[in-house]
Amino acid sequence: MARLLLERGYRNVRPLEGGFDAWVAAGLPTDPLDASELALHGGVAA
Repeated sequence: MARLLLERGYRNVRPLEGGFDAWVAAGLPTDPLDASELALHGGVAA
């Protein structure tokens, strides 16, 4: 994911060991996508 974000022009990006699943498993905070963000991601939300 970090590589994809870098390719899309984001610069303050670091890989997350274990990925998003590890973040969620650790109980760290997440924000749900709103309708416009969901549309940008093709209607796919975790």
